[in-house]
Amino acid sequence: MDRRGFLKSAAAGAALVTVSGVGKARAQAGSATAYVFVHGSWHGGWCWGQVEPILNDAGHMTVAIDLPGHGLNARLPGTFGGRPLDAAAFATEPSPLAGIGIGEYAAAVVAGAERARAAGAEKVIAVGHSMGGVPITFAAAGSPQLFDGLA
Repeated sequence: MDRRGFLKSAAAGAALVTVSGVGKARAQAGSATAYVFVHGSWHGGWCWGQVEPILNDAGHMTVAIDLPGHGLNARLPGTFGGRPLDAAAFATEPSPLAGIGIGEYAAAVVAGAERARAAGAEKVIAVGHSMGGVPITFAAAGSPQLFDGLA
């Protein structure tokens, strides 16, 4: 892919991030099934940007979330960007993710399912990629009434 093609792809991806990456429900009127997409490690809701339009065009609702501390909410240690890297400062700086655990991840998935239900979804299926399978499992175990399936 040449530079121009890459920039066009990046711009298209950025447009999808603004719509789906923050966890808004996208749907067709009368959609009975919603898919709550949960990314894996080192990703965000944006990684579902090419899947969502296909499902939306087929009449399904999609909600792609960013897990806390990931995607658009990702934070790096302040010393990470310093050049040259101060290894001693980096080694002692607390991680911005230190206080985030499975409870916060599961709550984000539950919130995505609640958004889908509020938008009219009759069925909600949570889809987890890689590490995303862990929070969807915890979310469904804690709020089984919200979920009709996991994938």
